[in-house]
Amino acid sequence: MGEYDLVVADCEAALTIGGPDEASYFYMGNARLLSGNFEQAIGDFDSAIECNSDSGRAYYARALAKELKGDSEGSDLDYRRAGDLGFNESS
Repeated sequence: MGEYDLVVADCEAALTIGGPDEASYFYMGNARLLSGNFEQAIGDFDSAIECNSDSGRAYYARALAKELKGDSEGSDLDYRRAGDLGFNESS
Protein backbone atom coordinates (compact mmCIF):
# COMPACT_ATOMS: atom_id res chain seq x y z
CA MET A 1 0.00 0.00 0.00
CA GLY A 2 1.44 3.36 -1.03
CA GLU A 3 1.71 6.50 1.05
CA TYR A 4 -1.29 8.13 -0.66
CA ASP A 5 -3.35 4.97 -0.21
CA LEU A 6 -2.73 5.21 3.54
CA VAL A 7 -3.96 8.80 3.58
CA VAL A 8 -7.11 7.79 1.70
CA ALA A 9 -7.70 4.89 4.10
CA ASP A 10 -7.26 7.17 7.13
CA CYS A 11 -9.68 9.73 5.68
CA GLU A 12 -12.25 7.06 4.86
CA ALA A 13 -11.97 5.78 8.44
CA ALA A 14 -12.44 9.32 9.80
CA LEU A 15 -15.53 9.78 7.63
CA THR A 16 -16.95 6.45 8.81
CA ILE A 17 -16.41 7.31 12.45
CA GLY A 18 -17.19 11.02 12.46
CA GLY A 19 -19.45 11.52 9.48
CA PRO A 20 -18.96 13.92 6.59
CA ASP A 21 -16.50 16.75 7.12
CA GLU A 22 -14.73 19.13 4.78
CA ALA A 23 -11.21 18.40 6.02
CA SER A 24 -11.36 14.63 5.50
CA TYR A 25 -12.70 15.00 1.98
CA PHE A 26 -10.14 17.72 1.22
CA TYR A 27 -7.14 15.65 2.37
CA MET A 28 -8.46 12.54 0.65
CA GLY A 29 -8.88 14.55 -2.54
CA ASN A 30 -5.32 15.85 -2.26
CA ALA A 31 -3.96 12.32 -1.88
CA ARG A 32 -5.89 11.18 -4.93
CA LEU A 33 -4.82 14.25 -6.89
CA LEU A 34 -1.16 13.61 -6.11
CA SER A 35 -1.52 9.97 -7.14
CA GLY A 36 -3.09 10.97 -10.48
CA ASN A 37 -6.67 9.90 -9.73
CA PHE A 38 -8.19 13.15 -10.98
CA GLU A 39 -11.81 11.98 -11.27
CA GLN A 40 -11.86 10.62 -7.71
CA ALA A 41 -10.11 13.76 -6.46
CA ILE A 42 -12.74 15.94 -8.10
CA GLY A 43 -15.46 13.87 -6.42
CA ASP A 44 -13.77 14.30 -3.04
CA PHE A 45 -13.45 18.05 -3.55
CA ASP A 46 -17.14 18.14 -4.57
CA SER A 47 -17.95 16.50 -1.24
CA ALA A 48 -15.72 18.95 0.65
CA ILE A 49 -17.58 21.83 -1.00
CA GLU A 50 -20.92 20.23 -0.08
CA CYS A 51 -19.76 20.24 3.55
CA ASN A 52 -18.50 23.83 3.37
CA SER A 53 -19.51 25.91 0.37
CA ASP A 54 -17.12 28.67 1.48
CA SER A 55 -14.04 26.44 1.28
CA GLY A 56 -11.77 28.38 -1.04
CA ARG A 57 -9.08 25.73 -0.68
CA ALA A 58 -11.47 23.02 -1.92
CA TYR A 59 -12.46 25.12 -4.95
CA TYR A 60 -8.79 25.79 -5.68
CA ALA A 61 -7.82 22.13 -5.38
CA ARG A 62 -10.76 21.07 -7.54
CA ALA A 63 -9.69 23.64 -10.13
CA LEU A 64 -6.21 22.13 -10.18
CA ALA A 65 -7.62 18.61 -10.60
CA LYS A 66 -9.85 19.80 -13.44
CA GLU A 67 -6.93 21.57 -15.08
CA LEU A 68 -4.76 18.46 -14.92
CA LYS A 69 -7.66 16.44 -16.34
CA GLY A 70 -7.91 18.87 -19.27
CA ASP A 71 -11.09 20.72 -18.27
CA SER A 72 -9.87 24.29 -18.67
CA GLU A 73 -13.35 25.82 -18.61
CA GLY A 74 -14.26 24.07 -15.36
CA SER A 75 -10.93 24.88 -13.78
CA ASP A 76 -11.24 28.57 -14.69
CA LEU A 77 -14.63 28.76 -12.97
CA ASP A 78 -13.27 27.09 -9.82
CA TYR A 79 -10.14 29.27 -9.74
CA ARG A 80 -12.38 32.35 -9.93
CA ARG A 81 -14.64 31.05 -7.15
CA ALA A 82 -11.60 30.31 -4.96
CA GLY A 83 -10.38 33.85 -5.57
CA ASP A 84 -13.81 35.28 -4.74
CA LEU A 85 -13.56 33.43 -1.43
CA GLY A 86 -10.14 34.99 -0.77
CA PHE A 87 -8.08 31.91 -1.59
CA ASN A 88 -5.19 31.90 -4.04
CA GLU A 89 -2.07 29.90 -4.70
CA SER A 90 -0.15 31.62 -1.90
CA SER A 91 -2.91 31.14 0.72
